[in-house]
This record gives sequence, C-alpha cells and structure tokens, in this order.
Amino acid sequence: MNLAKGKKRITVSVVTALMMVMVMVPGMAFANTAGNTALSQTSQNQGMFVNYIDASVNSKDSRIGQYGTTNIKQYFFNGADIEKENGGMADDSHPYVNSYAYNYSIMTDTSVSAYWDNYIQGTLNPTQPIKFGFFLGGSQTAKCNDQIMASNIIPKMSIQKTDGTVVLTGTQIYKGWKHQRLANGGGTGSGPLRGFDVFLEIPANALAANTQYVLVFESGMGVQTLLDKKIVFHFSTDAFAQSISLGSKVTLKEGQTKTLKAAIKPENVKEKAVTWTSADKAVAVVDSNGEVKAMKAGKTTITAVTKDGTNLKASCPVEVTPVIAKVSLKAVSSSYNRVKLTWSKAAKADGYTVYRYNAKSKKYKPVKHTTARSYVGKNLKTGKTYAYKVRAYRLVNGQKVYGSYSAKKSIRPVPSKPALKVKAGKRKATAKWSKVSGADKYVLYRSTSKNGKYIKASITVKNKYTDKGLKKGKRYYYKVRAYKVVDGKKVYGKTSQLKTVKVK
Repeated sequence: MNLAKGKKRITVSVVTALMMVMVMVPGMAFANTAGNTALSQTSQNQGMFVNYIDASVNSKDSRIGQYGTTNIKQYFFNGADIEKENGGMADDSHPYVNSYAYNYSIMTDTSVSAYWDNYIQGTLNPTQPIKFGFFLGGSQTAKCNDQIMASNIIPKMSIQKTDGTVVLTGTQIYKGWKHQRLANGGGTGSGPLRGFDVFLEIPANALAANTQYVLVFESGMGVQTLLDKKIVFHFSTDAFAQSISLGSKVTLKEGQTKTLKAAIKPENVKEKAVTWTSADKAVAVVDSNGEVKAMKAGKTTITAVTKDGTNLKASCPVEVTPVIAKVSLKAVSSSYNRVKLTWSKAAKADGYTVYRYNAKSKKYKPVKHTTARSYVGKNLKTGKTYAYKVRAYRLVNGQKVYGSYSAKKSIRPVPSKPALKVKAGKRKATAKWSKVSGADKYVLYRSTSKNGKYIKASITVKNKYTDKGLKKGKRYYYKVRAYKVVDGKKVYGKTSQLKTVKVK
C-alpha cells in the first residue's frame, strides 16, 4: 500500500517509528547499521508498507497476524503527532482504534533472513518541534518502570548523522512513557500488558536543514530481552532557502507586463513559494505569480520574500516609462528672417521641446521648451535652410521623460507673401499690394490668360504700380512677389494670389 493512501492527520509534523521486540526470538537480526543501504532500495520495499489502522480492524488480516504473538516483527511508521487517549481501550475486533495513531507499518516475518534499513518517508521541518514515538512490545515489558527507562531505554536512543556522529542523545529527545497496549486475546496473550509507548521530541532548530540523519535504537535496548543489533531509521530534514535573487533592473512602458522569476538556492528547497510586494502600487503592481504590471510613469521596487520561514529577501528596481505620442510637425516661413512651427497634441504631455540642427556639431540641439504647440524661430538668415524636430515630454519625479522625435522638417525664411489688389481703369490697371518686411523690391507679373505666359510688368521698390497702354475690353491677370538680396543673390518670397481685371 502506498504511503500517500494511508490515513494521515492534517496536523502531521513527522513520521513516527514504533517497534515490537520479540521475546522468544532475541537472536533475530533487525535492521542494518546506518548508511549501508542506498535510498533507491526504498522504492522496491514500498509494497511492504501497511496501513496499520486499516489492517488492525480486521483480525483475519494476514499482514498483521495474531496480536501479541511472537512470530511477527513489526516496525510501525506513524502518520500523525502523538495524540492523547480518546476514550479507553478498544474491544477485540478493533484493538487499536481508540489508541495512539500509528498508521504505517513495515513487517518482517521470522522467515525473512535479509533485512534492510528503514527510511522515514518525506522530509521533516527542523524549524518546528518534531514529535514522534514508538511502541516497545513483549510480555516482559509489563515490568518496565522509570528506573529501567533511565538505565536501559533512554541511553540507547539517539539522533545521529549518517557518519555516526551523535547530534542529540536519548536524554535530549525523551519526553516520557506510558503502558498502553493490551493483547486482543489471540495467540498466547489474553489480557496482560504487552508493551508501552515511548514519547520523543526533537527540539526546534536542533537539526540542520537539508541534511540526512538517523534515529538510532542501539543494541542492548529492552526490558529483559534485548536487541542484539542497532536499528536505524533514516530521515532527512527539509532544505531551506539559502539565497534568493530576482535579477537586474526592469524597465516597462505604461500598460506593459513582465513576469519576474525568483531564483532560490539550493535547488532542492522544499518550499519554493515567495511573497511578492511592490513598494509603490501606483507605479506598478505585482501578483502572486510575480507578474508585474506597469501602471504609471515612475520608479518602484518589487520584493520577493521566501515563505519557508527563512524570510530571505530579494529586490528588483522597476522603472515605468510613460507612453508619449510622437507629434506631427509642420513648418512654414513667416517672414524674411522667421519661421513658424506647429505640431499635433500628445496626450498627457506636460510640454514639448523644439530642436534645430547645428551644422558644426552635426546634432540637433534644443532651442525651446514650451507648453504651447507652436514656435517661431527668429533672427534667421533669409534663404538659409534650417532643419527642425519636436518631441513631447512628461514630468516624472521632476525629470523630463521624452517621447520619440517627430519627422524632420526643413524650411527657409523668405519674404512674406504680399496681399494684392488690382483695379481696372481706362486702358490701364492699377495694382496695389501690402508691404513686405525685409523686401528690397517687388516684381509684378502680368498675363493675358490665367495659365498663360507671365511677363514682368514692373520691378519696383514701391508697393503700387499702374500698368498703362492696355487694350480696351481685354482681361488681364496679375500676381506679385517680393525679394531680398542676400550675399548678392535674390531670395524670392511666395507669390501673391492671382488677381484678374477687365480693362475699360
């Protein structure tokens, strides 16, 4: 029967060992000494495990035999803490139901000539008191008393390392004893006391974690009939975390998630669960699986704490960067020495930075920080090409955190576009236009068709010109533009809107 199918109590803290010493067969060999049998052998002996409680309620169960007889050796493994008597002795059909909860047994019959070391299944938690007990049986045990316990039982018990080093003596683990068992009337026994329980407890933190130990019953233990060899029960203590790490800094954008993994060593730690916390949940939250979700821009720390009682901590800095939209940039010349930039709005932006390309450094350098969505570049050279970029930023802990740059826009400052008016007269047309800042001269163009060839009707420093000698009843088309001479070259501005009149 597999151990997992036995009746374990929820409060189990250790598997306990119980042994029955045969009165009439004192020379029988018991288990080997510590360390002589490989752990792998336990799997082939799993079938020897018996649920003692289930078997004991059936007096015909051949795995148990007649209670109190001398032809069976039993080593019982308890699946629960030693519990108090819960209501007197049982009857013959249920001899041990109301007694202590010794659940699992390994039985060795007198016909078996080979014996093997016994392994307490599972690992034990050394940070808690480990309570267990065993049953010492035989007809002579009714004569046991405190003096015999002190002289011939307690000194023969110990907790040892696998190399034989004594860690805890019998005195350090002994907690008491009590006559308990009655025979069920089968075989040679019909009522006298046939054994007693011994209570043991390993103090909390008395054993090292992640270590193999043996519970040893030395030869010579007994009341009158004594063990001829030591009996050992192997067990291991739980492995506890010795270190924990989370890795390096994590950077996330708002809304992004990332699952952190806690690396715990040694790898055979029994309890690998950790508790996750975030120092600032407004910035990032973390769930029980270590998944971090970025909430808003800022910095926080995610911490993992081991849950195996060691309370080891590891922290990982998390920086959440804001999601900032890339702006769309437009640029126009607003005067002979000025350009105007405008751009789209970036959601949640606290401001924008305007950059202009510097030919000497071959880099874009900031020329303006603003909360507006426009910028006018002043005192520029007419006709020179300037390149600009803009990007939005948000303030995080007093620091500017930027989004991506806009696409580059190149623009030349040129004279502004004049506003043109034309009035028809008798065989003439008078054109007037607005003055353009920085203009050296204006060029007025004329054509007899909208899409025809235009000729220069006038080049003047004035903002007015009368075009004479025109044909009566003929329609004429006019447009004007200004220019400025820079380094001996004419830099023209944009052409005015087209105007047309019919001469009288």
